[in-house]
Amino acid sequence: MSAIILESVLTCPHCGFAKQEAMPPGDCCVFCSFGTVTVVRGLT
Repeated sequence: MSAIILESVLTCPHCGFAKQEAMPPGDCCVFCSFGTVTVVRGLT
């Protein structure tokens, strides 16, 4: 089983600003949409 990755680089779709962030609980949609790490649902 793969390790859970809680860090991702989020990039603003408007200005291109990018910053590495830790995913807070409940905000996986933002990380899936704008982050460098793909979230795969249903593996819990």
